[in-house]
Formats: sequence, structure tokens, C-alpha cells
Amino acid sequence: MVLNVSVCIIGQSGYVTGRISDEKDKAPLPYAHIYVKGKPIGVYSNEVGKFKLRHLTLGDTFIVTSIGYQEKEIRYEQESIGEILLNPKSYELVSAEIRTGNPKDYEYGFMTDRINTKKISGVAYGIGVEQKEEKLILTNYQMAVQIRNEKNLSGTIKSVEIYLHEAGVEWAPFRLRLYNCKESNTPGDDLINENIILSGEKGDWIKVDLEKYYLELPERGFFISIEWLPTSDKEYWYPIDKKLQLSKKVWRKWKKVFKANTESTLGYGHMIGVYDSASKNEVWRKSVNKEWEKKYFEYSPMIKCKVRIWE
Repeated sequence: MVLNVSVCIIGQSGYVTGRISDEKDKAPLPYAHIYVKGKPIGVYSNEVGKFKLRHLTLGDTFIVTSIGYQEKEIRYEQESIGEILLNPKSYELVSAEIRTGNPKDYEYGFMTDRINTKKISGVAYGIGVEQKEEKLILTNYQMAVQIRNEKNLSGTIKSVEIYLHEAGVEWAPFRLRLYNCKESNTPGDDLINENIILSGEKGDWIKVDLEKYYLELPERGFFISIEWLPTSDKEYWYPIDKKLQLSKKVWRKWKKVFKANTESTLGYGHMIGVYDSASKNEVWRKSVNKEWEKKYFEYSPMIKCKVRIWE
């Protein structure tokens, strides 16, 4: 991977621009993550690998990452102009296990026999208008659900399905990530070492076939995560309409609060569907320079997977 960097400094702060390309074939790499170490500042490269990172001060360190490559730390200084090479990560090949018997497919995650559309709300990537105008956009914003393997079953992860709420923007790119589970019961390393960029139609399920990766079901289970990819592309930003975003039940509960708050909120890309629940459910979230945090909400993310189990 090659990063051609140019720098502009105004007083004690400035910005850095560049284009991220593959080291081998020089093809642009879209949706790489560039962020300032220790600060809530970051951007993604766009679909042709270009980016502009703002609000830098002298002495800051910004980090360039892309799935499947080693990250690079770069100190922001007046002379920080040149070509930066990132080396691909090397991975140990894992031999496939030969199994006998009759495998069965099971679904995990969001499950209901009949979906009531009146109970569906949408979870969005959202910021204030002023934040966007100032380019203070949170990146690496992810929402994840945990798929447990409490019986220590043996199998492979076949597919993932995600419901895209009708209030979002069609065909906006987002990234699917799968993580193993650490001993601390938090998201760990990526299970797939390449980008899986998705988009789809609003108000429908999008299915991702994972059989080609031959992903062994981890002993502790795994996490399915959705990563929003906000860039400067105007077509994917929209004003969030809370009444359209929320189910009738949630809107009735919170409409006075939302109507009293006149501050406009902008959303980016797809909204992920969530379903009203009588009890609270675990949802994991993170953003740039933040650790994963477990929250509890009265909804269930409409994310599910299919696992093939050998019994």
C-alpha cells in the first residue's frame, strides 16, 4: 500500500491530504481509516482512495490502517511530505478440518416467526449539523451483536443477514466485520482479513454468503459488527426524521422530547433495523480512539447469521 501525502499548515493547526493505493498494483484502496492518535478525529478514504484529515496540530500522530495491512504511524510535522509504504500482514494458513456425519444449519441472532413492521425502528450514524460543517465526524463507528457458543459446538459460519431500515439512504456503502471473542468477553481480532463492503435497498434484508471463507465457529463465539463509512460524499447524507426513524411505540414515548429539541441531526448512509423488545438486549458500540462498550436497549438489532453445526 502506498500513501502519497501532502501537508498544509495554518498557524499551529492544519490538514493532510493524500491517496491510498495498493503497493503491488497501485490500485486505489477505498475506505481505509486515517485517524489522530488519542483524539476523536478521523476520516475514511473515499471510493478512489483519497482523503483529507483536518484539525491537526504540530506534533500530532496520525495512523493509517486498512484491513489486511500493517498500520503506520506518521508524525504530523511541517516536513511530513513524501511516500509512505504499508506492508501487508502475513497470516498463518489454517488447514480445513475434515468432518463426517450429518451437518445441520442453525440460525442465531435476531429471530421472530412473524415481523410486525410497526415495531421496527432504525439505528443511524448521526451527528449535529455543526459537527459536519466543522468536519468533526466520528469514524470507526460500529454497532455489534454477540453470537455465543455456550455449548462449544463445532461448525462453520455460513452467512450473515442485516435488515436495512426504510429511513436510510439506499446503496450507501458500509462495512461488515466479524470479530472473535476475547477472554474478557469483548470483541477481539477480525475473523476475515479483507474488506466486505455492502450496500442494498431500503426496507429489505441484505444477505452475505461467507462459505468461501470457511470460517470455523470460534469456541467462545463471535461478534457481528456494522461499520458506517462516512465520507464527504453529499449523496449519502440526509436530515434524520425521528418520526420516520422510530417505531410507533417508541415515537409515542419520546415525541415530546424530540419536538422540544430543535437541533437538526444529520445521518449518513443506511439505518440498521432494530425491533421493539419487552426486555433489554446487549448491543456493543465503539468509535474512533474508544474501546468497545456494552449497552442495553429495549430493542433487538435485526442482525442474524446461519451456522452449520456438526453434531
